[in-house]
Amino acid sequence: MSSKFYVTPVMDPATIRKANWEREPAQQIYLNRLVERHKNGQPPVQWNTDKPPPGGILYPSLTQLAEWRRELDEGDFDAISHDLETAGQFVICDGITPFNLRTGHIGRPICLRFRGHGGHRWWPSFREHCEAVNFLGDLLADPGLAFVGHNIVGFDIPFLESLGFTVGGPIIDTMVLMNRAYPELPKGLQFTATLFCGAPAWKRMIKDTDDGAEKT
Repeated sequence: MSSKFYVTPVMDPATIRKANWEREPAQQIYLNRLVERHKNGQPPVQWNTDKPPPGGILYPSLTQLAEWRRELDEGDFDAISHDLETAGQFVICDGITPFNLRTGHIGRPICLRFRGHGGHRWWPSFREHCEAVNFLGDLLADPGLAFVGHNIVGFDIPFLESLGFTVGGPIIDTMVLMNRAYPELPKGLQFTATLFCGAPAWKRMIKDTDDGAEKT
């Protein structure tokens, strides 16, 4: 008879005792996670760092953007998370995931692209580029959708507003929430995602190549 064993890392208690008492709240979260898994038999989340999320669209066409927007309007979604990537004054891409704040239901994520390597325009024509810009503008201005992200108050929203976009819905910044709940802990996205979601240290999987592109 075979058995499955799951490993959830925790910090060495000696690390906390050696002048790192500000890390104690994180240890409590790790231990509570272990207790919940012991009680409920819940396996850890399976993180696949090699492939996009199920149903995710990495390189959407305008037709797929329209289909995705219909899914958003017809589904029970009240929020969209954003992960904005920029270079200088340009938006490279925006990773967007719709979800429901009440139920936790997650929709199909997309990566809305505007610039490719070297800074060239992603869309083949200027007309298509403008349609993608309008798509993002309409999405951001929707008062029925909360704008959710990490450090969006300090960076994403001011950056988008400097380009002429307007955010019409409620704003939920997980970095601000982290600071409110645990002011003594680090506030970075990597630490926060690992702490609460068990996400792997993905930033350590990325290396800069000689041509400037980032590859895992």
